[in-house]
Amino acid sequence: MDETTSIENVESKVINKINEKFGSDVLKLSESDDLQKNLEEEKKNIENSLIVDNNDVPSKISSALQHVQNTLDKINKLSERHNDLCKSVDTYEKKVCKVKSKAADYIDKITALEKASAYLEVIKKVEELSSSLESGINEKNEKKQITNYIALNDICESLVNSKCTHLLLYVNETVHYWHNILKDHFNADYEEILKTLKWPFIGNILRSTHTTETLNRFQTLTEYLIQIQLPKEKQPLIFPTEFEPLSLPMTQLIKPLKKRFSYHFMGSKQTNRADKPEWYFTQILTWIRDHQDFVEQNVQPVYNKLNIKKTSARIEFIRGLVHIAVEKLHFELPQLSYNDSLFAHCMDEALGFDKEVRNGYGYPTSEPGVIEIITQAQIFLKWINMEKRLTLEKMDIFLTSPSAFNTLVSGDIDENRITECGHSFINLLSTLTERYEILPQPGHKLQFLQLQLDLIDDFRVRLLQKLNEESSDLLTSKFPFILNTVNYVRDILEEWGSTTHFLHLQFFKSKLDGKIESTGSVFDECLTVLTKMKNDLLVDLVDHVFMDIKAKSMPYRKDKWHAMESMKNYVKPTITPTACPMFEVLISKLHQMQEFLAASLFNKCWQMLAQKIDQYLYEEIVSICVFNEGGALQFHYDITKNLFPLFGFMYFVNNANRIGIISHSSNYRKRRRICSK
Repeated sequence: MDETTSIENVESKVINKINEKFGSDVLKLSESDDLQKNLEEEKKNIENSLIVDNNDVPSKISSALQHVQNTLDKINKLSERHNDLCKSVDTYEKKVCKVKSKAADYIDKITALEKASAYLEVIKKVEELSSSLESGINEKNEKKQITNYIALNDICESLVNSKCTHLLLYVNETVHYWHNILKDHFNADYEEILKTLKWPFIGNILRSTHTTETLNRFQTLTEYLIQIQLPKEKQPLIFPTEFEPLSLPMTQLIKPLKKRFSYHFMGSKQTNRADKPEWYFTQILTWIRDHQDFVEQNVQPVYNKLNIKKTSARIEFIRGLVHIAVEKLHFELPQLSYNDSLFAHCMDEALGFDKEVRNGYGYPTSEPGVIEIITQAQIFLKWINMEKRLTLEKMDIFLTSPSAFNTLVSGDIDENRITECGHSFINLLSTLTERYEILPQPGHKLQFLQLQLDLIDDFRVRLLQKLNEESSDLLTSKFPFILNTVNYVRDILEEWGSTTHFLHLQFFKSKLDGKIESTGSVFDECLTVLTKMKNDLLVDLVDHVFMDIKAKSMPYRKDKWHAMESMKNYVKPTITPTACPMFEVLISKLHQMQEFLAASLFNKCWQMLAQKIDQYLYEEIVSICVFNEGGALQFHYDITKNLFPLFGFMYFVNNANRIGIISHSSNYRKRRRICSK
């Protein structure tokens, strides 16, 4: 198949070449003989070049073969040379290998000796520093002690990544040994200087009487204690782990306060009462108040000198005192969990303490506090369940109160007609928000938010139950006040939805639900339900009032509009007598609605009522009755001079426009009757 294709390709090329040579000109065919001769001559030359034994003309193949042979000769020579070099290299390697092995042994020995020398050098340096420390203690040379200890600690720090475990253990033990000795020594001096300063202070005792020498000695010892402090990773952990260990001087400052706290609030003293957690919280706040200025003025300069910027001395001091309260809470709360009353009171005081220490004394939110204890799983679950039960109990109390739906102030002052139960419920939600908004974890906040949403829905259901208990006369029952309550709660929730606190919760809730965008507010569902409830109640109220008006309008609708005497015959126009009962009921109901309903609700209510009356008068009187001129004028007078002033002209445009049509229609019918006669 391939051979056939090749032949076809050759034929195709030949044909193309002949076509190019002769083209379509027939006269050029005479040149075909010349072309044949040229091709035969070219063929002969090619054949001669391919003959190897041709002596006259050297063939190209012979030349190529000679070139290949020369190349092979060169390759053979290079191969022989390569083999010779390989043999030389092997011989050299055998000679050098022995030298290399001996050199490696020497290098290993040198390295080992260097390590041993460095090892011994470290031990020697540690022993020298230890001897110097001992002499410094004997000489009572504090600066010498501190300098040598810092150098010893630097050696320990430089060996942190060392694999010489025994050396590292030896140096660590040596550092701890001298640390304990120096700590005991300086702590003893520190306690003496604190006694001289009369630390801890009591009340508003004058602290300006301290001599400069005493304060300088206090700051010097503070500096020494900080310098001999072990690194953070070598200090023992404390509970809860969110609390970082205190510096040595701060530990000494807290120590007598902690001792007093344990004496009064951890033992059998009468001050240690489960029902009085406010006592120990108040005591800690008092200590913060009485000592923070001294710490700021005398300890902070030392921190600045040593370039300690992670925290301030005052904040560290407060953290130490807060930790005392945390330890007490950690011990107390599990025992109080079996008594709801004591547990609730303790939680109230703990939250109040956290708020006071942060807002009143500037304790940062980034620092740990009592929240770390009350948000532990078991405690938090107990807390939120207790909050739910207590809030439901409070809701029962203010909803069953005889004055639950009484307005807080008179209607002339309060346009919202806020009821006692509505006000109490909003206060309940607001208090709950204040209690949980300080929590650091969004998950905990969202659980409290869900509790609030459940309370709102439960409150709505209870209001519906109250509505079912009311009498048929809505305006004389609690119906308007329940409507006011629903409207007030809805408006407040709408305002809250745009506050920073609830906007953050909406963001976290959207992320938790997997929503890409965070729109609306956390109260959207509640607002939808409450708005529907409000609108339904408004419709019910308007329908109820309208039915009373409609019942009184029967005589007015059936009046003889086609046979009324013209008002032109009267000296002074008067209202149609049959309209009086209807207008009397209307005025009475409007007055009641204005008195009982919030201003915004009343505005919506009377507008809805006006629309219904407008439509009713048009459908039941204007569209059905036949009016003469007197009837049209009388109806015009009733509407424009009596009904319009009650509501406003805009809601009776339909009837106002048609009053003129009635007059024209009555004249037209009168003319038709005359013409027919």
